[in-house]
Amino acid sequence: MNTVSHRFIAVTTYLLLMLSGYTVNAQEDQGDMIVSHCMKSQSADYSDMETKKWLPIHQEMVNQGHMKQWLLYYVMFGDRTDCDYYVVEIYEDADQWRQSDAMRGMTIAKKYGEKEMQNMWQESFDARSMNSSTLWYTLESIGDNEHTFAVFNAMKAENPEDYIKFEREVWQPIHQWLYENKHSAGWSLLSKVAPAGKAVASNFGTVDFLDRFAPTPFWDAMKNVHPDKNPQEIDEMAQSVRDHLYVTTLVKVAGTKKSE
Repeated sequence: MNTVSHRFIAVTTYLLLMLSGYTVNAQEDQGDMIVSHCMKSQSADYSDMETKKWLPIHQEMVNQGHMKQWLLYYVMFGDRTDCDYYVVEIYEDADQWRQSDAMRGMTIAKKYGEKEMQNMWQESFDARSMNSSTLWYTLESIGDNEHTFAVFNAMKAENPEDYIKFEREVWQPIHQWLYENKHSAGWSLLSKVAPAGKAVASNFGTVDFLDRFAPTPFWDAMKNVHPDKNPQEIDEMAQSVRDHLYVTTLVKVAGTKKSE
């Protein structure tokens, strides 16, 4: 991304946050910014290229405090037509995200030099096609444990405030129980910042983080957290505030470690 387009996105981030379906307040303004890149591999060596070339760059950015985490996922279950891998960048706030391109460029130049940097970009272009990128804002998050799987649920909510209220009051406590009882490695509620507009199918997403691929005792969690409600009531409440568009299960291939 060139400097002009990056600055344009930086300037409009606040407006996009407003359009994505909720009002930014002092507390919510501290959430992580997440960029997910839809990658279509064009080479059998694609994942090796990411782990050997790009993982060290982003680990150095984490070590220097320029980003929170970088992850490479493979689509285990879901549509692989446009994306069979996802690269996910996590930033602690909007300021860190806005500076990420400049920091990444400086880190590449320092580590590889100008000539090798050009070779690196060409190797990347040859190994994969970056078909789309999505910017997310983290509304809620539970847990910070290591995980192996990430189950992404795409949601469409016509009334964002009602949907967010439902997630916070109904599903977030359920996921908190699952996390505290070691059935989950974490959970996040995300609001899509960009792209936005009527043509975009989803405007929210949730992610279940798992350290093992096994049945999750949701009904036990519901009974413990909401003893006054039965599963059918909760399902009906969910259907009234959002459309559950699809589920994609990702398996983690590689990722940065916490700051060294």
